[in-house]
Amino acid sequence: MRLTVLIVITSYGWLLLSIAENCILKKGKIMNIKFNQRNLKLGIAAGILLGSAGFSTAIFAGTASDNLNVTTDVGISCSIEVADIQFDSYDPTYGVNNNSTGSVTSTCTTGGAVVLTLGESIIPGDGSTAEVPVRQMTSGGNTLAYGLFQEIGHTTVFGNSAGTGHSFTASGGADVITVFGSIPKNQSVAIGSYVDSVSVTLTY
Repeated sequence: MRLTVLIVITSYGWLLLSIAENCILKKGKIMNIKFNQRNLKLGIAAGILLGSAGFSTAIFAGTASDNLNVTTDVGISCSIEVADIQFDSYDPTYGVNNNSTGSVTSTCTTGGAVVLTLGESIIPGDGSTAEVPVRQMTSGGNTLAYGLFQEIGHTTVFGNSAGTGHSFTASGGADVITVFGSIPKNQSVAIGSYVDSVSVTLTY
């Protein structure tokens, strides 16, 4: 008696086909068994097909990955708002300077390098330059001298160049720069309403 054992291994387990080609024992008797070769082949093919399905699943399952880069650039931009200087009435006989303040509020992109400059008068005085403006208000053909400064001591002129302007680094919020104005005392001027206008420039 010969016993042939065929084992088909799949990813889902294993399939055991035991085939007694000649005979098997049953209740102490020898029984002859004839196997249908076609059915045997179908059984083996089914087992192999089941195993190959499991192998296919294992081969093609998985992941692939990469990175998506996201970029942009942030440039500096600014806006400004001006609060004008309004002096009290000027008395030429009063023995002190007539002082007042205004301001420039700038809002620029955080970290931007900014320079605030103030221009010369509409009709500047003799010898006026961008670095050392000679400013004056006018009333018809009459003039009244005044100055614009960067600090309360009135010693640093607020000029119209990079070297005489106010340099700062933008905070990203509202940066307020005070402009200190002063009309010198004891000027000989005529009665009238005096006005002037200066350009305000942010360079960034």
